[in-house]
Amino acid sequence: MIVSARLLDDQMDDLIRSFSTLDLGGWQRPDIERVLAERGWSLVEDRGVSLGFSTGLPTGHGYASTDLDHSPALAVTLASGLDHAEAVEVFDTARRQAEDVLGPPPLRGGPGPWLRWRRPGATPRLRLARACSDEATASVHLELLATDRYEHHEVRTARHQGEHPYSWCRTVHTDETDGMLVPGDAVAEDWRDVEDRLARTLRALVRDVPVLGEDPLTLVIEERDDGSRMPSEIPTCFVKLADGVLRVECPADPVPDMVLTLTELGWTAPSEAWITVLTTGDWSTEPDGSPSFSRDWPLTSEVAAGDAARLVVGALRAVEATLPALGYWVGRNGDNLGVRLPELGI
Repeated sequence: MIVSARLLDDQMDDLIRSFSTLDLGGWQRPDIERVLAERGWSLVEDRGVSLGFSTGLPTGHGYASTDLDHSPALAVTLASGLDHAEAVEVFDTARRQAEDVLGPPPLRGGPGPWLRWRRPGATPRLRLARACSDEATASVHLELLATDRYEHHEVRTARHQGEHPYSWCRTVHTDETDGMLVPGDAVAEDWRDVEDRLARTLRALVRDVPVLGEDPLTLVIEERDDGSRMPSEIPTCFVKLADGVLRVECPADPVPDMVLTLTELGWTAPSEAWITVLTTGDWSTEPDGSPSFSRDWPLTSEVAAGDAARLVVGALRAVEATLPALGYWVGRNGDNLGVRLPELGI
């Protein structure tokens, strides 16, 4: 049974300020014991490179590690066993407190979401995590990463094991992020792989973007433009997150004869008036509504990400998009936000 608990605001603020000043230089067993003693924390579990300690706080034990390639050097729980909405409130409070001390986080990503304040030597990370056994509950964690060693581990894991440490990441370029090591992107094997990867990516975005207030957001998936075609001839699909809704769109202009194919996949066709305009090319009157195939789901829908991925991949295949030529970008109001989706594979 998961016991719900959360720290008081002043307790979280104290931990955040403490983490922001810690130096991980060396960071061996004596360094951990010194930090624990300074905080009045006591060692309760010794597993060699991993140590559990009692904080005296209601959220349970904290953990420290000397295995800085794979684990946070230090981790404490700010909240546990809360329903998701309550956990988000704690996350928001801790985020504001951390920004008061460290400024805006230059890195944010997911699944989680998580925020990182990258610094030489040590990087504080604030993370929201859903419970594996019950996704209706969540916890909030404050961690300290050894900057260079943890980033090297992420790069090696992506390169040699094909496991990416995050589904999405947005980096604000600052002095602190110069020289940052970034894991390479995956490469999808086939269309089925693209669909699976897109579903996982959308599942993370659907959960994380509203928490961070990053919406509205639009993912554009399209063939890279080689300059030989009109923009309307380039296979393109849009995935939009806004106002609690996940929406996919496929422009009807290149495929007015694809109504049956796309509606059988599950797309909602444009109005008959629009189909007539697109089929005849008579633009003397422009109908109301959108000239795109579309489909909407509430962000709370359990099937939204999977269904959206299936429709997008089905539409791209129907218009004979070339898999190796596919690319993507993520924007808002037409501006590219520089969001990376390394697990997407295109």
